[in-house]
Amino acid sequence: MGSLLGFVNGYCLYSDFRNDINRLFRTFIKSMPFYVRNNMFMVHASVGLLDQIKYIHKKLSQNGIKMIYRSDSAGYDFAIIDYCTKNNITYFLRAKEFGSLKREAYGLEFQNLTEEKQISEFVYSMNELPIRIITTREKLKTDLPFDVYGNYRFIATNSNKSIVNVYESYNDRGVCEHNIKELKHNFELDR
Repeated sequence: MGSLLGFVNGYCLYSDFRNDINRLFRTFIKSMPFYVRNNMFMVHASVGLLDQIKYIHKKLSQNGIKMIYRSDSAGYDFAIIDYCTKNNITYFLRAKEFGSLKREAYGLEFQNLTEEKQISEFVYSMNELPIRIITTREKLKTDLPFDVYGNYRFIATNSNKSIVNVYESYNDRGVCEHNIKELKHNFELDR
C-alpha cells in the first residue's frame, strides 16, 4: 500500500492510497504478520495516477488555472500521456528506460549540458502518439583513453521548451519530493 499525493505550488490538493483492497479487508489484514501484509498487497506506483490527474485538472480548470504535470516513471503510461495530450496539459515525465528508447538514443548527436553530462532529443511513438523524448547521458569514469557514456535518462514531454529548459522543468519536481518526504516523516505515512 502506498500513499498517492498531488501537490500544486506546495499545497497538497490530492491524497489517497493506491490500494483499495486494504479498505475492504482491514480487519483481516491487521491480523497478518507485517512482512506478509506489505508484500501481499503491493500495487504498481501508477495505480490511481490517472484518477489523481483528472481530479486535480478538474479543480484547476474550474478556477481558470492551466495544469502542468510532472511525474516520475510511474506517470509514463499511455493513458496518462493521452489524457494530458487531449486536455492540453503540459507534462514532464521520467520515461522508463526501455531498450527501444536506449536504441534511439545511441545514434543521436549530443550537446554538453555540464562537464559530465550531455543532452539530446528525439521523437518516439507510443500507440501512434508521437512523444518528444529528452535524453541525457553521463560520462563514465574508465581507464580507457577515450570518453565512454552511459546512465541514459529519459524525459517524455509535450512542451515546446528548449531541451535544457525541459530538463530543468522536470528537475523542479524535486521540490515535490521534499513535500512528500516531509509528510512521510512527520505524519509517518511510510508506515
